[in-house]
Amino acid sequence: MRFSISAILLASTALVLSPAAMAQTVTQTFTSTDTPKPIVDIGTTTSVITPGLPSGVHAIADVNVSMTFSHDWSDDVDVFLTHGSIVNSALFTDVQGANYWNGTYVLDDGAATSIAFAPLSFLVVQSGTYRTESGAGLSVFNGQDPSGSWTLRIDDDFAVFAGALNTWSLIITYAAIDQASLGPTIPAIIAGDVSSLIGTFADRANARYAGGVEPAADVANPYLPGGTGGLWMRLGGSMAEGEGEVENLFIATDASYDKDQWFAQGGLSGVL
Repeated sequence: MRFSISAILLASTALVLSPAAMAQTVTQTFTSTDTPKPIVDIGTTTSVITPGLPSGVHAIADVNVSMTFSHDWSDDVDVFLTHGSIVNSALFTDVQGANYWNGTYVLDDGAATSIAFAPLSFLVVQSGTYRTESGAGLSVFNGQDPSGSWTLRIDDDFAVFAGALNTWSLIITYAAIDQASLGPTIPAIIAGDVSSLIGTFADRANARYAGGVEPAADVANPYLPGGTGGLWMRLGGSMAEGEGEVENLFIATDASYDKDQWFAQGGLSGVL
């Protein structure tokens, strides 16, 4: 009876997609359907937007918030945004002192002026684009899945004055990351190329040298004629690369990969 005991160490590079497959983005605006509603004095007002995008298909590249609201004392107002694992990211809190919110304010972390310095007026309706108070209140959502609910929270933290949230919107720029929607997947493209890079144990155990001639010094492999067994080691590797078309609702382009794989195998073989 012949036997062979071995252990193998495998290593491979990561799959690399062409940048073109990830570069295309889509920007959509989603507007609240549960507004207008009052901003309660010494209370909390919330409004929810659910974009209706499929889960696990997109990644956020940028998100902005547009708010149309009023309040008689601007320093009373704290505004937060929650989505997924990001809970109550502060957009602005207690800014502008004794003033009046009255208009449409677009919050964009890339804007030049902070919301803390936006011009406010009780008599004149304002509009403009401003970065969040910290300048990073919205960028924390980049890379997240945009699907699911988004909650805008407005706290009024001092008595006497109140206001109203007329409407608000999410402006989300996202990239499609799922190649399985309408076309071949990346794993399907490469499966035939990389699945046999190393081969099965039976493939390795029954390997033959070129021309079928066994080197005189090789006696470790009992599966070769004359093999008596012993300690042995094998090193090998291979590389696969290719390109395939990837299509879905947002992408119609090529994706490429470069896959390198190698192995080191050692074992004990013999004849019983």
